[in-house]
Amino acid sequence: MGMTSRRATKRADLPGTDAASRRSAAARGRIMRGTVVTVAAALAVTGCTSATTGGSSAPTSAPASATTSGHTGAASSPSASTPGSQASTSSQPIDVSKVVVRGDRRSDAAKLATAAVADLERYWGRQLPAVYGSAFTPIKAYYSVDTKAGRRSPSVCGDVTGNAYYCYEDGAIAWDSTGLLTDMRSAYGDIAPQVIMAHEFGHAVQHRFGYRGKPVVQELQADCFAGAWLHHAIDDKVVAASSETPTQAAAAILAVKDPVGEDPRSEQAHGNGFDRVNSFQTGYDDGLKACKAYTSEEPVVTELPFTSYTDAASGGNLPYESAMQSGAYDLDDYWEHTYPQVTKGQQWKPMGKLTPFATRKPATCGDETVTDAVAYYCPSDDSIGWNDDVTREIYRETGDFGPIVLLAAQYGKAALSRSGKPLGDDAADRGVCYAGAYSADVILHNRPQTSSFTMSPGDLDEAIQALLMVGGSDGFDLIRAYRKGALDGPKGCAGAKVS
Repeated sequence: MGMTSRRATKRADLPGTDAASRRSAAARGRIMRGTVVTVAAALAVTGCTSATTGGSSAPTSAPASATTSGHTGAASSPSASTPGSQASTSSQPIDVSKVVVRGDRRSDAAKLATAAVADLERYWGRQLPAVYGSAFTPIKAYYSVDTKAGRRSPSVCGDVTGNAYYCYEDGAIAWDSTGLLTDMRSAYGDIAPQVIMAHEFGHAVQHRFGYRGKPVVQELQADCFAGAWLHHAIDDKVVAASSETPTQAAAAILAVKDPVGEDPRSEQAHGNGFDRVNSFQTGYDDGLKACKAYTSEEPVVTELPFTSYTDAASGGNLPYESAMQSGAYDLDDYWEHTYPQVTKGQQWKPMGKLTPFATRKPATCGDETVTDAVAYYCPSDDSIGWNDDVTREIYRETGDFGPIVLLAAQYGKAALSRSGKPLGDDAADRGVCYAGAYSADVILHNRPQTSSFTMSPGDLDEAIQALLMVGGSDGFDLIRAYRKGALDGPKGCAGAKVS
């Protein structure tokens, strides 16, 4: 999140035309192109959880946990892995006897990938004729490459170190089993290698029905296909799943987003974190028919290149103190414009009490001590507070818009409370929905006379990452609520269900 004065012009890198670029285009399904950045430090600080409550004085806050973000290359393993500890449901065994995988089949990640492609063959064998009217032809080869032992991919598309891809030239799917998949499994659980396979299989499906859209939309549709497959896999118990599995899967998708500032017109663009998770959830929630609707013009791509050398140098980030102070000011300005629209003319009163507190010195809300909230809204004194120790850590791990979006969610709950709406069990979702609506307002620059805030590349990704960090097993629902607000505006947050 930056100010308008920080904008200039940056030349976008153009896609290459040499042999290496042509080989990369042939392997359109490459899952990653940089380094997966984990948030191990955040995992250590987010032991605090707080369910949303609806009393007259009790603070309302989102639960806290953690996850990661980043892009390409070998994923590094955090010191702690996935949020929560609920037991997984038993999965039905998948017959892998007919799937011929060349290379490593012994590592745990390779076994998960093999089981996934076996079910994906069965799944698309039914769905491709039903959805596209095309017959499914088997994948020509699967290569599970032990890159840690110096093995190379036999595919003509070449090196798979730290990566996975579907190769259009030889019809093979290849993956780095001991680098990428093992590291992703360590970071995000068993579902991560399987979701990666579902994405790559999506490219094989596109090859079969002849998709010829923009490269970035091609990648987003593959994410959509992966989401649809995951819903089937959970429902039919073909993967071991718990309440946290969708959140872990979304975190894995977020981890393979483009580097911040990628030009979506590039041949190598895969999508920013918001677009990739949005597409994944679209497939999960709405199924393959929604994925089929993806064209060269749909869905809308929010990924932006940097437009300023200064913005690129800072990563698009304001200093922490400036971000929190300016964010609060801009949120009051946003609600001054928006509150009359959602309350039939009522006026917004600026938030009078904003209270950062330390872990060692908790805040109070009425007669209660706030000990386990990252951020909260207190109805009894109409105040907002946040654990400054934790939000600083979130800032370091995500960037400036991570803590701002958590602040925005509390402003959303303040708007609900002030308008007489009960702060019930859905208060966290509705607050996050309003945070999404606020984000869209900033993107569209709807308040040019009063707001100097503009979105920097990566801000929406920072929001998604922060919500996963504080959401625990509810992270998937919080992202769904945030997307609804961002895509539908504040009116979308007033409906019967926001997630």
